[in-house]
Amino acid sequence: MAIKKKSKPTLKELMSICGKIMMHQDALRSEITNNARVVDEYIQYKEDKDGFIEYLKTKLEIDDKDKEKAEEE
Repeated sequence: MAIKKKSKPTLKELMSICGKIMMHQDALRSEITNNARVVDEYIQYKEDKDGFIEYLKTKLEIDDKDKEKAEEE
C-alpha cells in the first residue's frame, strides 16, 4: 500500500479559512469589549473603584516585574 501524499490547500481554501478566522476574531473582540464594559458599569454602579482594585489585588497575583524594571531605569 502506498501512502497518499496530502495535497496543499488551494488559494480559495486558504482565503475561506482566513475569512473564518477573521470573523471569529471579530466575535471574540466584541465579547471582550462587552465584558469590559459590564465590569466598568458595575464598578460605577457600586461607586467603589478603590475597594474593587484592592479586592483584585488580594484575589489575583499581579505580575508587575516589568513595572519594577521601568521604575529602576
